[in-house]
Amino acid sequence: MLYKIIPAKQHLEIRFNNDATQCQFHHFYRSNHVTLFNIPKCASTTLKGYFDFLSEQCSQGHKTLVFLREPFARLKSAFRMKCYNEYGTDSFTKIICKYQNFLQGENIPYKHYNDMIHFIPQSSFIDAVGIQFDFVGRLENLQASISTLNIKWNINNYILKYKNKNEFNQEQNDQFNEEYEKNLQANRTFYTDFLARDIKLYDIRN
Repeated sequence: MLYKIIPAKQHLEIRFNNDATQCQFHHFYRSNHVTLFNIPKCASTTLKGYFDFLSEQCSQGHKTLVFLREPFARLKSAFRMKCYNEYGTDSFTKIICKYQNFLQGENIPYKHYNDMIHFIPQSSFIDAVGIQFDFVGRLENLQASISTLNIKWNINNYILKYKNKNEFNQEQNDQFNEEYEKNLQANRTFYTDFLARDIKLYDIRN
């Protein structure tokens, strides 16, 4: 078992290798009137600012929202983050292959549990929460989604403040793209199967 997600009111407990003694916790952005189910590698850092804004705007009832990301773009972002974090320790190809091996069932060391949260399919997070969302947005047109939401909920406009902690220079970016694309093409069947439910979820929701 690659992972098991156990829901709680304020967070998800994520167990890798089905080990109850070694797990990671993924917390929601939650206030009295709004909950943002922040999915890893779905602009959760950027959306934290929007959540803070919503928490001051919404004053009636309790709203729940989530933002989805195109599955292959999210996968690439997860690999990119790992290559950025481990830059200089190995080639990008070896770093990518290491995490691919984890996805294919190789035993995950505890030190990588937090890393693997970013690869868990979005559909698994949605299934674990098990609720109907008041709003489902798209990361690919995030500002438009937020503008639509603001109109729907009759609250003030909000201009996104994008944040990205994983900035390669151009040479590093080109190198990562080249090595990632080679791995993706060589293992397209595996990745397509791994993301099958996410692809379906994204298509249905959008």
